[in-house]
Amino acid sequence: MVIAIIVIIYVETGEFMDFYTLTYLQEQNNVAQFVQYGIVVIIFLVLIVATILYIKDKFQTKYRDLSIIMALILLFMAGINFTEYQNGRNTSVQAAEATTFLKSISEEYHVKKDQVAINARGLSDGIIVKINKKFYKVNLSSDQTNYVLVRTHLINQKVKIHR
Repeated sequence: MVIAIIVIIYVETGEFMDFYTLTYLQEQNNVAQFVQYGIVVIIFLVLIVATILYIKDKFQTKYRDLSIIMALILLFMAGINFTEYQNGRNTSVQAAEATTFLKSISEEYHVKKDQVAINARGLSDGIIVKINKKFYKVNLSSDQTNYVLVRTHLINQKVKIHR
C-alpha cells in the first residue's frame, strides 16, 4: 500500500518593495569587504610564517610549497579585493548622494529623518520616496541639482523598510 502525502504551499504573488532609510545608507559599511580584508591579512601572515620556516630549514619543501600556494592565493585575493574596492567606491558615492537627498527632503518637509526612505541605494530619476505614509516619484533634473516630487500611489502596498 502506497501512501502519498501532498503538500500545498501557498505562495503570495508579488515581492516586497524595498525602501532604505538615511540611517541604513549611512551605516552601509560592507561587512563582506571587511571579511575579505581579514582573509587577506590571515593569508599574508601564513605566507610570512611559511617563508620564515622555509628559510630556517631549507630541507623542508613543504614550507616552500606552502609559501608558493599562499603567495598565489594572496595575489588572487588582491585582484578580487581591488575589483571590490572599485565597486564599493562607486556604491559609496551613490549612497552619499542619496543621503544628501534624504536629508534635504527631511528638512524641507519637516519630518524626522527616520520617516523618510527611498526605494534605491543611489539617487536616480524615477525613484520612489516614502515620506511618513505617502509616496512620491522623484523627477530629477539632468544635472541632478534639483528635483520635483510627484505624489504617487503604489499598486502593491507591500513595503519593507531597511533601517
